Amino acid sequence: MTFDGRAHNGLIDSRNTAKIVLHMARGSNVYPSFVFRRTTRALDRNGLPFGSKAAREDARRRRDASSSGANDARGGGASGRTKVGGGGRRAARPPRKDDDGKPIK
Repeated sequence: MTFDGRAHNGLIDSRNTAKIVLHMARGSNVYPSFVFRRTTRALDRNGLPFGSKAAREDARRRRDASSSGANDARGGGASGRTKVGGGGRRAARPPRKDDDGKPIK
């Protein structure tokens, strides 16, 4: 397969990428056409694939949990505003230790 044009030119690079995709889809005399064996979706902050059923259920569970506690001591109340997100201090990390188990200063 030959590539056209100058390297790192946006339009030419996109055309060359399209050639690669078509070559993969059609296959060749040596290799059959390429088939994705698993999804290639990115993961959300909880490690679940975007758009997956598990991610939707997790989001629904979090939304239900936050709406049930909206008027507790963390926020809400008379002002009508609810606290969203962490906002508090992070938990302290345990001290780092060297190979002998002594704390590193």
